[in-house]
Amino acid sequence: TVDLSALLSDGSETVVNAGTNTTVTGTGTATDPYIVSVPTLDDADADPSNEIELPSGGTNGQVLATDGSGNYSWVDNSSAGSSPIKAFGKVNADGTPAKIFGASIGQRVQEGLYAIQLDPPIPGGDYIIQLTNVLGKTMTYGLQDANGFTVLIVGGNGKGEDTEFMFTVIDF
Repeated sequence: TVDLSALLSDGSETVVNAGTNTTVTGTGTATDPYIVSVPTLDDADADPSNEIELPSGGTNGQVLATDGSGNYSWVDNSSAGSSPIKAFGKVNADGTPAKIFGASIGQRVQEGLYAIQLDPPIPGGDYIIQLTNVLGKTMTYGLQDANGFTVLIVGGNGKGEDTEFMFTVIDF
């Protein structure tokens, strides 16, 4: 057997100092342990275990931003960083939207040719367009400007063909 009693302590050598807004009582021994108290007047919700308290100010929809140096401020959500994905959607073969965000289907121009209108427009018109459709079809975009672009889908016979497709517009 190993006798560990020499390594055990009653805590009497532990030193705990009071700090700002706290009090310490007791001697730190097994019979008189330290008790650290946080006055409820200094803790807004009287729960010392959840000390992330939001600063005053801010309005609905704002987020708290920090500069990494301990300085923080309330900012509008749009200025806190936004997604590079500006529009995306799934378009039915007849040109009607199945699900769409940030754009609308201007029209089905002709068989296999669709006009996508961005809402809002992307200034400068220099954005990335990603397109997908069913296997066996060729798909390209054209007439790209700030307001939108066209999508051309060509079947195996080399002619425009109506088919379901999906798109994503990225800008950063």
